[in-house]
Amino acid sequence: MPGVVNVSQGAWYDPNEQGVDIGGCANVLTDDAHSPSGTHHMNSALVQVEPAEEVVP
Repeated sequence: MPGVVNVSQGAWYDPNEQGVDIGGCANVLTDDAHSPSGTHHMNSALVQVEPAEEVVP
């Protein structure tokens, strides 16, 4: 679907030397604060997708 990003994620935050998560943890994309209605807003995030400049293991 155009305009949609699906992150097949892992549960482990594993940052490399540059601070880039290589564990696949989608939680790095969302805030842990509550929304104004008092619920978590972990199912929606605005992201920008770009090709990687280097290969990350």
